[in-house]
Amino acid sequence: MKLKAMSLFLGICLAASAAMAASVQTATIAGNQLTIKGRFALPIQSVSLGSSNLTLASSSTTQIVAKLSPIPTIRTYTRSVHDAAGISKTSVAVSEKILEGWVNSNGTIGSGAGFTVVRNSAGNYTVSWPAGTLYQCCGVLPVVLVRSTWGNSLGNIEYIYHYGNGSGTFTVDFGGVDTYFVFNMTQTY
Repeated sequence: MKLKAMSLFLGICLAASAAMAASVQTATIAGNQLTIKGRFALPIQSVSLGSSNLTLASSSTTQIVAKLSPIPTIRTYTRSVHDAAGISKTSVAVSEKILEGWVNSNGTIGSGAGFTVVRNSAGNYTVSWPAGTLYQCCGVLPVVLVRSTWGNSLGNIEYIYHYGNGSGTFTVDFGGVDTYFVFNMTQTY
C-alpha cells in the first residue's frame, strides 16, 4: 500500500511540474521568423506579437518558430505564448541592426566584429558579413557610410550586394592609397 501511495504521490508531483507555465529564455527575430527558446508544454495553442496572432512554423518542448508577416516595426511588443500549461507573456524589443567597424590600412580589423575584410590591392578593400547579420526578407537595405580616419577621403564604393540570407559584401576604393577607414550600416525598416 505504501508503494502505491508513493507512486501516486510521485505521479502527481511529476504531472504538476510538467504543467508549469512556459519559461522563455530568448526571443529573436531573423528574417520573417520569431524564434522563442525556453521550456514549453505541448501542444502550443497560439503565439502572438503585440496584437498579431502568428502562424506557427514549428514547435517543440524547447523551441517555437512562428512566421512574421509583415516584419514588425521598431518598438517593444508584448510576446504571448499559449501552451498546454497556460499563457506566458514577456516583452520583446525589435531594434535596428547595426554593422560597423574600423579597418586598418593593411586590411585587418581594427575594431568591430561580425565581418571580414580583404585587401584586394593598394587602397582597395572588400568587406563581407555572414548570413543572418541583416534582416533577410524585408526592410530597407542599409546605406554604407565609409570615411577614412586620416583626412577627409570618403572612398568610392564600387559595389554593394545584399543577399537573401542576410549576408552581403561591399568593395571600397581609396584611389590606390592604403587607408585606415571606418564604415557603418544601420538597417531600419
